[in-house]
Amino acid sequence: MLVNVLKLNRVLLGCLATLALSIFSHSIKNCCFLATYEPDMPDELKEIVK
Repeated sequence: MLVNVLKLNRVLLGCLATLALSIFSHSIKNCCFLATYEPDMPDELKEIVK
């Protein structure tokens, strides 16, 4: 009985770790995308922003 519970806990922890890792890597990709994203602006606005 105890062995089954330990196996189940290990499986659940593995799933949680995988899920957390995928969410973490996805959010890092989004941050990198937002940091490098430049919206399309008319040239006049680009000159004002600079």
